Amino acid sequence: MVSPAISAFVGRFYELSDDGSKHSEYADQFSYPSASSSSPGTAFFFQIGPMAPASTREGVLAWRNKAWESVARRKHTIHDVYVLPAGKGDMDAKAKDGSVPGELMLYGRVDYEKKDGSKAAATWGGRMVFDTDLYASSGELKMTHYRVWITPDA
Repeated sequence: MVSPAISAFVGRFYELSDDGSKHSEYADQFSYPSASSSSPGTAFFFQIGPMAPASTREGVLAWRNKAWESVARRKHTIHDVYVLPAGKGDMDAKAKDGSVPGELMLYGRVDYEKKDGSKAAATWGGRMVFDTDLYASSGELKMTHYRVWITPDA
């Protein structure tokens, strides 16, 4: 079951994703821990499709600017969200009660209208991993890992 907090986060994230003027706000949805962070596996990672991975806020902003160069509008539709609470699998074991979100797997579709008037669409699967230390200390949801696999329509 998807909690109201996660549902609100995902909804807001894709609203920002679909707004070509909200680059900074989009980048604010991530936590940027270093590889030397106290929690194992929390170094920041961001990759969408075949792009080179980004490991910094500046990398996320550069990707956003490039991604919107040819896109006039886009709309993400989420079909399914699967939740793995923290303390399950290989996630941070501090939250044994499952109250801290650990990671999500998402499945959806994105429809684009390009600046030249052409249209395109793709199905996608994504993985979000949340900063459990930040959530445990402040209640704030931010991702440390975001990766998307894309299959464009033929």
